[in-house]
Amino acid sequence: MPEKVFTVQEAEALIPKLEQIVEGLMDHKRNAMEIGQQLSRIQEQLKAGDKTVEATALPNKQTELEFLVKIINEGLDAIEELGAEPKDLDLGLVDFPTIINGEEVLLCWKYGEKSITHYHGLRDGFAGRKRIQNG
Repeated sequence: MPEKVFTVQEAEALIPKLEQIVEGLMDHKRNAMEIGQQLSRIQEQLKAGDKTVEATALPNKQTELEFLVKIINEGLDAIEELGAEPKDLDLGLVDFPTIINGEEVLLCWKYGEKSITHYHGLRDGFAGRKRIQNG
């Protein structure tokens, strides 16, 4: 049993804060992926003996990437501190432990959604989302 079990209303109350956190995480992840590609290109250029690559290019990009990873980890920690579970930074998925019909399941929120309308089983993931039946 998770430490915190959410009602739909409790989870929805966190959406404004989650939107801020997740939007930043998604941006930082995209930037980190881009820097990772740049690092790979720089490494290939250095291996090939390309003299046009500055000596500081590699450590500078590595420092940038390490900084972004630190910021991403802090954002993931912030979501977990709320009692929620970050799931997918590309889609902006966050789950909230709950009980529906006596079964432990996860309320499922996707970045951009203004309310929580779906849930899924603990092993089902986003593809197994089911609509929450009201009443």
